[in-house]
Amino acid sequence: MFVFGGRGSLFSEGSSFIVSTICALILGYVIRLVFFHPLRHFKGPFWAKINPFWHVIVLQTGQRHKKLRKLHDQYGDVVRICPNAVSICNASAIKDVFGPASSLVKSKAYDALGDDPSNRSISRIRDKSVHLQLRKALAPAFSTQSLDKMEHLVSHNLDLLCNGLLKFGGNGRIPLNLTLWTSFLTFDVLGDLCFTESYGLLEGGRMAPILECTTATLRFGGFAMASPFLASLKKYLAPKDFVEKLVRFKSDCAMRIEKRLLNPAGREDFIHYLLAYADAAATAEDRKGRLTATTETLVLAGTDTTATILCAAISYLSICPRVLSKLREALDALVDLDMTNARLSEIPLLDAIIDETLRICPPLLTSTPRDTTCATYIAEYLIPSNIEVIIPTWAICHDARYFTEPEEWIPERWIDKDYIKDQTLGRTAWQPFSLGPRACIGKNMAYIVLRLSIARLVRSFDFELAKPVRSYEVEDFVAAQRPELFARVRSRSHSLLGLSVI
Repeated sequence: MFVFGGRGSLFSEGSSFIVSTICALILGYVIRLVFFHPLRHFKGPFWAKINPFWHVIVLQTGQRHKKLRKLHDQYGDVVRICPNAVSICNASAIKDVFGPASSLVKSKAYDALGDDPSNRSISRIRDKSVHLQLRKALAPAFSTQSLDKMEHLVSHNLDLLCNGLLKFGGNGRIPLNLTLWTSFLTFDVLGDLCFTESYGLLEGGRMAPILECTTATLRFGGFAMASPFLASLKKYLAPKDFVEKLVRFKSDCAMRIEKRLLNPAGREDFIHYLLAYADAAATAEDRKGRLTATTETLVLAGTDTTATILCAAISYLSICPRVLSKLREALDALVDLDMTNARLSEIPLLDAIIDETLRICPPLLTSTPRDTTCATYIAEYLIPSNIEVIIPTWAICHDARYFTEPEEWIPERWIDKDYIKDQTLGRTAWQPFSLGPRACIGKNMAYIVLRLSIARLVRSFDFELAKPVRSYEVEDFVAAQRPELFARVRSRSHSLLGLSVI
């Protein structure tokens, strides 16, 4: 009994010491983060200050954009959202963080987005000089002259979309899922522009694995940037089918690149312009890797974001007959040959509709993260070195300091002289394509697709939402995740397009 009791007593004392030590370390960790960390002066939720996974937990709800807005309403312009990260809700911060004179760099979180550091897409490259090299290689593909040559591909796919809506919707008898159909359009357009062949979604008119794969890839990207540590463990933590979808998407892009390279002198699509950049690779495998990584980004960035804005615009036009009537009046005055991007860009209301939809429903609800390389002033707040910074895009675009009635969809705010605040302060707060050397290179392409698509659909069809809504609500997984939007689509009796039901 004595021996047993002695051992038990020693074990008990040892356990108490270990527990006490652990508690002391945890307490010291908390005290350091709350009272001695360089961000100690910035307010925020207590758990966010000490828990590096707090941001991930919020992101998982899909409501991060609204949570950030509430936090900024409570704590002010700068909110500490992680032990080493802040969110800054101030229009001046956008230029300070993303502008050409900014000293901030892409966050280390980008390193968690892929496994091959030698073949990174333009969105993942952190080195400014390497990024500039690739951007210069891509720039000719997105020039006005190049995009003019590709416009007919967008128009061709819009023909397929219009015929598909009539065919599968029975001219209004069957509600259609516009969330899917807008994705079909953007995928087929990007397929044509990147690989010289579409994905065939508009003709098939049904869900395809590639859509699920891109959704999974975008979600992974969001969580990877919120927690690079968890992203590095994806092979152990992520569900098997989730990882399989990531692999399938990359494999699909690689296969299409291989097929496209069999005809390197093909038409002037995006690959045509990328070949010079890829040819600088040391090996054929690296060449293929560079092309695959870049087209992955083009497909991801170009399909989901454009489809989100197109779907949202249809939704708001359907519940706002005042704006719809004005737009149709302008469009009905055109003849078929005038339905070009050059002609449509001269209709101020059409661009105002696109801009307002981008404001109320930005495709990236929260900015991608940046790291400070030294202590720097952002929106007049001194942010220490080695701190991650994000801009809550949705919250800024819904801020009454910059916009009149920010919760309302009012396209006229961009063109009516009565909205001076929106056209001055609002323009500084509205940066859906970012700015500076890393601004979205596909901005012009997005406007072409959106102008042509909205004009064609509004001029050709009446949309009756199956379930009336007051606003278009999305979820925040970095890229906005759209709700299903069902509508009955009927051909307008006086349409001049002569669409056929195949």
